[in-house]
Amino acid sequence: MNFQISQALQSKLTGRSINDAPAFIGPAIKIGADTLERWKAAYRHIDEWPAALQAIDDYCAANPADNARQIARASAWLERRNFQNRNDSNEAIRLEERSF
Repeated sequence: MNFQISQALQSKLTGRSINDAPAFIGPAIKIGADTLERWKAAYRHIDEWPAALQAIDDYCAANPADNARQIARASAWLERRNFQNRNDSNEAIRLEERSF
């Protein structure tokens, strides 16, 4: 049996806005425009977003996990990259000790 679910239910289940059009689609992750804008606001010291998203996607493709874990991995990776780009060496070193 093949079931179709409404956009409203899909939005509720995934936590994504109905209008959250994909901004990045890779083999392992799909990032919506709303999510990308939130990340850009939170991690303002990342200047190469296409490269950052591709690196995250490559890692997640090589190390599959459920969606919630992929989001956590992506966020942790972006947090580390953001601090490294700020040249905040003490914080960057502390964050590097955490696993991807």
